[in-house]
Amino acid sequence: MEVVIHAPMVLLSDLQYSFVFRMGLPLCFFLVLLLSVCCKTVCTVKNLTYSRGEEVPDVSPCETCLCQPPEVKCSAVKCQPNTGCRILQQPNTCCPVYKCGR
Repeated sequence: MEVVIHAPMVLLSDLQYSFVFRMGLPLCFFLVLLLSVCCKTVCTVKNLTYSRGEEVPDVSPCETCLCQPPEVKCSAVKCQPNTGCRILQQPNTCCPVYKCGR
């Protein structure tokens, strides 16, 4: 029986390659190392685990962060301006509330 593994191409550094093969470690160790690098499906932040695409809470209310294994990617929240209105900035929120009119 032939087993074929399809995984994204990952380049190991020369140091990682040298470590695995100079230590005489078996091929299965190399495969485990490779899979741990290329096939991570979760993000771990402060000992909490998040799935791919799941929102990761951030300390800043002006950023939205998503789990994109193997890392968490954040982007700035864009607030819509409302000219001619009074700005009411609320604590712990990014975008202001506007009071328009009298």
